[in-house]
Amino acid sequence: MKYFALPLALASLLSAAEFYTGQAARALVGQKTFTRQEAGASASVLGAVGGVAYANDTLFVTDSSRVSALPQNNRILVYHNLSSKIPGPKESIQRVDLRCPVCVAEADIVLGQPDFSKVDLGLAQNRVRTPTAVATDGRVLAVADTDNNRVLIWNQIPNSVDVPADVVVGQKDFTSGGINYGGSGTTPSAQGFRGPQGVWIQNGKLYVADSGNHRVLVFNNIPTQNGQSANLVLGQTDFNAFVEPDLTKLTITATGSTMLNPVSVTSDGTRLYVADLGHNRVLVWNTIPTQNAQVADFALGQPDVNSTLLQNASDPNNVKFLCAPSGRDATTNELTFPRACSATLSFPRFALSDGKRLFIADGGNDRILIYNSIPTRSGQPADVVLGQLNDNLIQDSAELRVSASDTVRTPSSLAWDGTNLYVADPFNRRVMVFTIGEEILPYTAVRNAASRNIFAVGAVTFTADPKENDEVTIRIADARDYKYKAGKDENIAKVINSLVETINGGAGDPDVFATPNTIFNQVILTAKKSGDAGNTIQFTASVSTGAQIQASTSEQH
Repeated sequence: MKYFALPLALASLLSAAEFYTGQAARALVGQKTFTRQEAGASASVLGAVGGVAYANDTLFVTDSSRVSALPQNNRILVYHNLSSKIPGPKESIQRVDLRCPVCVAEADIVLGQPDFSKVDLGLAQNRVRTPTAVATDGRVLAVADTDNNRVLIWNQIPNSVDVPADVVVGQKDFTSGGINYGGSGTTPSAQGFRGPQGVWIQNGKLYVADSGNHRVLVFNNIPTQNGQSANLVLGQTDFNAFVEPDLTKLTITATGSTMLNPVSVTSDGTRLYVADLGHNRVLVWNTIPTQNAQVADFALGQPDVNSTLLQNASDPNNVKFLCAPSGRDATTNELTFPRACSATLSFPRFALSDGKRLFIADGGNDRILIYNSIPTRSGQPADVVLGQLNDNLIQDSAELRVSASDTVRTPSSLAWDGTNLYVADPFNRRVMVFTIGEEILPYTAVRNAASRNIFAVGAVTFTADPKENDEVTIRIADARDYKYKAGKDENIAKVINSLVETINGGAGDPDVFATPNTIFNQVILTAKKSGDAGNTIQFTASVSTGAQIQASTSEQH
């Protein structure tokens, strides 16, 4: 066997460790390849996705957003049995005939439209206009129907297409869509919304980021009646605090109890997180608030809860207070700073925690920040950055016109299943799936004969379909035989897949991984140890006397 770089399809077979900076996504939903940006609406193609949620092996996606990406498909897609649509981290890839066999998920159900191809706008019990967020506890489904100024609630997860919602809040009924129901145009109420962009369900409570009213509303119980009043307000002194509708006249001083265009609210059951977009920060309450206008405990993205950079700032990253200097100006001798660092935020759009980690969709910086443990203070830096090569290199993929497996453009929401992080990537029209794993190679590693981290690879190639009772044997390290005896009317692909399953079965062969390549009729054997140790592994292949199928071995170059 000769040295060869470990194939990407095999990297996920190694034991999982953690997320690491610059890693690529393992799979995606909504496009046929990582580099494709097809525009359309179908069960397999997404538009400008806005919200994602996950529960009970089901992924929910709102196919619209408030960023300027297109197309806005005005619908909610439901992917049941997601684990059967995306191969698991340790599963071998079977669809080697496809350019991207981890990009094949199709939705089962569409809500808000009569079928998968329609993109009509509407104001009805079963229609939506720019739905930007979705939340579920596995039983109830809630959607922020942003441009209809309301939140729709389904009392149970729909199992068919175009199921109408059961309850609406923010409006008195399903045919009303004005702002601030129960109040005037500029004076909110406990019953009305203005362009809500965030929704969350936790421990029987409904949380709504009422973005246009610069506040978060909390319903102590999942609403059961249309137009139901909220029980608690954050970001404003009370439910009827006046909101200036003219953004050119709007000034909101950053404090621990104010917000400027909050776009998401989430909880891990203990803490509350609000993405305060206009103040370029994420507010954190260490316990679930119980009083109106309760002050947040700290702010991420800023040095304290009273600091901010205004929306029209040329660079919203507060680098002078949060980042280490990068040098001095040659002319003025003043300190210079990087464009960003792991402590800064630029228009964050979502924060999500499982109680152990915290993930932040740092939209303006085209990246996701990951805290491996829950932060405890303002301005605390993240541990990992996804979507960028490092924490202070902010490379705008829009400028480069790049769509790849390791880049995102304005990530807008997140979902987590314990292993996979789902990222809504609206400008690239997809949902990316990042998976915890072991860093096999440095990002800039050379994967050729000059690299140390190289693994020996060999192949067993088959010709002619087997006849009944033909037996094939692959021997590894002159010690372990893996056999397969063909049944009636079987083909080469059946033989290959069966041998792969046998070699990898149980604890697996101690020396090699096996993967199928049915395009070239091969079983690929990759050494588990790198370098010379893997290069010494011997393997042979043989067939029974008189067999129709034939097998040969080769080194991979």
